[in-house]
Amino acid sequence: MPDIPAPVEIPKRALFKAAEVCELAKVQPYVLRSWEAEFPDLGVAKTAGAPRVYRRTDVEQVLRIRFPPGAPEGEEARLDAWARLAQLYLGPSENDEDRALAEVQKGRAEATRDSFYRAHLETVAGEIFEARARRIAAAEAERARTVRKEALEAYARSIAINQRVQAALAKEEP
Repeated sequence: MPDIPAPVEIPKRALFKAAEVCELAKVQPYVLRSWEAEFPDLGVAKTAGAPRVYRRTDVEQVLRIRFPPGAPEGEEARLDAWARLAQLYLGPSENDEDRALAEVQKGRAEATRDSFYRAHLETVAGEIFEARARRIAAAEAERARTVRKEALEAYARSIAINQRVQAALAKEEP
């Protein structure tokens, strides 16, 4: 089932900084830069010594660009969104932690390959387990130790994924 993006409210301005365009389109800066090369009519205004700026029509064009099905960039954007959502849900209660962990699990279920975004998802899981361990430490010492172990395991998964991605990138270098 294809993702149907929610409508984006573009502020009523003539020009936008690259960071603002990335925020509106929910993409990383490297994706926006790659689109500049791929879509020659994307009218980025480049001036010597000044930041790149985009016209309103450029922002509208960027918002119409879609990742093809199965494109790794689409998965990366979604994994990043699951991680950010989990961080936003994390709050002071066990229900908040459970909701945050559920978002991490959704990202894990969607991940098809190792990436820095997949590793970040595990880092967020570790942060959630750490928060839970701190919250219950005084009242439930044994359970807190178990939860700390879960945090360590999540961090270990993150490190392992990062190592595999870095090793793969090192093999690709000329």
